[in-house]
Amino acid sequence: MDFKSDRFKEQLFDLDSQFMLGSNLMGSPVVNPGERMKRTYFPEERFYDLYDGTLMNPKGEGFISVEANLDKLLLFARGGFITPMQKIDKNCASVECMRNKPIELLIALDQNLRAIGRVLFDDGFCKH
Repeated sequence: MDFKSDRFKEQLFDLDSQFMLGSNLMGSPVVNPGERMKRTYFPEERFYDLYDGTLMNPKGEGFISVEANLDKLLLFARGGFITPMQKIDKNCASVECMRNKPIELLIALDQNLRAIGRVLFDDGFCKH
């Protein structure tokens, strides 16, 4: 990610509990006991709450205090990407079982209202 301004660079040096998962997901986990609000940095690009789709940074780059519930990891989808997702089924103990479960596509639009992504479907057969 490119920084559009130098405004937050000094504060970003101390940011050690936030990370990207690939190009399209950002995690900001709670790491301090009793923490209920997590100060999270969002770059200029759009980021959405992974669970409810709320646009997190409508004003652009900056720090936002996000409510940190203990029952979910703070995850955000980066605008411009399509992310395949699949709900966990605790009754499935194999990839073969999960292969029959539905896949959802999380479409997070960028500033130009576009998104790209790829999905690879593994049919389970390997040809050697």
